[in-house]
Amino acid sequence: MLMHESFQLAAAWFHMLTPEQQARVERDTQVLNYPAGSTIERRGEPAQVWLGVISGLVKVSVGNADGKLASLTGVPSGGWIGEGSLLKREHRRYDVVALRDSVVARMPVVTFEWLLDTSIAFNRFLLHQLNERVAQFIGKAESDRLHDPDARVARCLAELFNPLLYPGMGMRLAITQEIAQKAPLLADCNLEWVVIGHLQTNKAKDVARLAHELQSLDRIELAQALDRRLQGEGRSIDVLVQVKTSPEETKSGLEASGLISFLRELSRFDTLRVQGLMTMAENSQEEHAVRACFSTLRQLRDQARQEAIAGISLDRLSMGMSGDFEWAIEEGSTEIRVGSAIFGTRPPLIPTP
Repeated sequence: MLMHESFQLAAAWFHMLTPEQQARVERDTQVLNYPAGSTIERRGEPAQVWLGVISGLVKVSVGNADGKLASLTGVPSGGWIGEGSLLKREHRRYDVVALRDSVVARMPVVTFEWLLDTSIAFNRFLLHQLNERVAQFIGKAESDRLHDPDARVARCLAELFNPLLYPGMGMRLAITQEIAQKAPLLADCNLEWVVIGHLQTNKAKDVARLAHELQSLDRIELAQALDRRLQGEGRSIDVLVQVKTSPEETKSGLEASGLISFLRELSRFDTLRVQGLMTMAENSQEEHAVRACFSTLRQLRDQARQEAIAGISLDRLSMGMSGDFEWAIEEGSTEIRVGSAIFGTRPPLIPTP
């Protein structure tokens, strides 16, 4: 990707500059590739550059003499960091480390200060960014004092999607990109990641590497891809088979008529521990239509149990979301998915290649 295109995509402030200012930024700024795990900036070193994440994911962290580390924040693509150190002309107070293979822009302090002197729009952008960072850290301090661990984790995850600080992220990523970018940030929290939603076969590598469970296994090609990846990782995961019980074309899942044969095929994959079934009910206000989806899955589970397929457990029924979980429980659900009721409605999914 050309330098100009990179800045247009990953620098919200770039389009505010004049052509002359853009040309100098492109000429002076160095763009480097950093492999996952490498240090981009070290604590204690003089701050000489303003950092922008063109692609990938980096973290800002601190540590003490005893080796204890703490991640302050994650910075995805579109994020620019380090202006505070440059403005105060001080040494870095934190490490900046690549969590994934990342492309990072390094703008020299002289260019940064030149923009401060010549661009009102750039100054306005920095004021908004600094104000947003202050609000973010005040909110984090409040959260640490008032909220339980689950709420604090949710807040940290939400921070990655701040549209002012990280405009390159959009408002939502596909679930496998979420796990790929967020799992490293919470590696020390001992979390088990559950992936829900239609999974493209080419995303199997992320699930195999990071997930504890997949709740949307619906085709043999995906099972084969997961098995290959999991064997390479030396891991196995729990899976639920997603069955299509709704007449809507937008709903994913295995056709009910193919469930028994699919379960028999899955029984030969040692890396996939089948634990039950999952479905998404019809998007309808009619109770009978929604209940029909849930009762269909329960009946399919009961029929499959009679086959007593070796290595296949069908103890779990994952069905019911924020708008219909009460009906799902009455129809036999063993677990429900109520993210919207807890965190609020999220924007529509942005497809990813």
